Amino acid sequence: MKKTLEYLRKNHELYYTIYLLMLYSGARLQHVLKLVREWNPDQVVYIPMIDRDSKRLVCFEDKGFCRYYLGLRSGSKPCEWIYMPEELVPMVERYRGTMRNKDV
Repeated sequence: MKKTLEYLRKNHELYYTIYLLMLYSGARLQHVLKLVREWNPDQVVYIPMIDRDSKRLVCFEDKGFCRYYLGLRSGSKPCEWIYMPEELVPMVERYRGTMRNKDV
């Protein structure tokens, strides 16, 4: 695993970012790909579970992590939030809008 991550970090930063998001959050590949493709951290959305509006991305700087509201409530494994270390945010930002599918 360590060799693979090091190789990706040096040669394929997009895939390195995707793997780190899955590793830190426990989210499925398809959910992480959706996050990268639709990344919109400043968008304000209504979040039913907390009954209020919030930006999609909220960072807890004193704790060193962020959460991104994906809002997937259907399917066999819902994914409302993806949690990540704060240092991953700029990496995701670099690949915002990148389209990949889970078979490539």
